[in-house]
Amino acid sequence: MLFSRVLTAVPLMVALFWVVLAAPGEIFVWMVVGITALAAREWGVLSGLQFRASQFLYALIVAALVWVLAAGRSDVIRIIAVCCLAGWLAVVPVLIRYPRSASRWLTSRPGKAALGAGLLVGAGSSLVALRGEMAGPEWLMALFVVIWVSDTGAYFVGRRFGRHKLLPAVSPGKTVEGLAGGVALVVAAVIIGLTLAPVTHGHPVFWVWAGIMVTLFGVVGDLLESWLKREAGVKDSGRLLPGHGGVLDRIDSICAAAPVGVALFTLASVSGGHWQ
Repeated sequence: MLFSRVLTAVPLMVALFWVVLAAPGEIFVWMVVGITALAAREWGVLSGLQFRASQFLYALIVAALVWVLAAGRSDVIRIIAVCCLAGWLAVVPVLIRYPRSASRWLTSRPGKAALGAGLLVGAGSSLVALRGEMAGPEWLMALFVVIWVSDTGAYFVGRRFGRHKLLPAVSPGKTVEGLAGGVALVVAAVIIGLTLAPVTHGHPVFWVWAGIMVTLFGVVGDLLESWLKREAGVKDSGRLLPGHGGVLDRIDSICAAAPVGVALFTLASVSGGHWQ
């Protein structure tokens, strides 16, 4: 299992670094559209879309919306990102009280499909905007690194010290200690990063706060996908990535973190920050 995970992860990481940092913008857009389509198909299956035609149509609609938004105005994407953040915040009480508070609209097939479409479109369009004029490739890669660092901290701290379950009805493996470890490692990583490569804009406290926000929303994204899989009675969202499960299993945290990135850079631009 470990060998297959590494064998899958290494080429994907190399490809991701090249596409984000060096590839032409058109290639990055098509990568985001393609990944969004794959994730949308998996979400459709988990939502209860039984026929392949309906699954592929659902994926096609979501991917097409991301492609259209990628060619549009950044202020439209900002509005969508804010709405997307509202959606992520709205599911938090449902996750906390699950299964008692799971409303019918959310647990129904149309409710799950509509939720997934909105969140995936918001995530895909946010990634495109962040790599473009809103932030830049290096800042988008920094967002990915924050998610990876938080996952690493949560895994090792949770495995060694985890005693108190975070939301056992949703994800039995996650612990409060793991969450704290992820946040702590991100804070340390941001401080070290600012020390090694000082930025000329933004107060250091802002960047620490930004790292924490990205981490927390990433956890919400992970938990929401865990809830979706638990509702569907499956362990993984798919089998496309050997050792890792499906595409959605790999990007759940990024889906929630991307709109946060848009909100943070919008906040910074309003305060007069210059990012490139």
